[in-house]
Amino acid sequence: IALVVLGSAGISRVAGAAPAPDALMRLKNKNPAVRFQAAVELGRVGKMEHTSRLASLLADENAAVREAA
Repeated sequence: IALVVLGSAGISRVAGAAPAPDALMRLKNKNPAVRFQAAVELGRVGKMEHTSRLASLLADENAAVREAA
């Protein structure tokens, strides 16, 4: 059984298993930075296929692009 640990928040999972429940719960956090980081980390483990594109839009220097994302 392979164990994968990602990010400073310590998302870990067994290969083939669902991501840690705390990562999914952080998607509902009121803090946008916490939600953003959780989405990026979930995207890295393959649970949110469009996360990398969304992350780049949210990091764009143009405020209009960030707001639209």
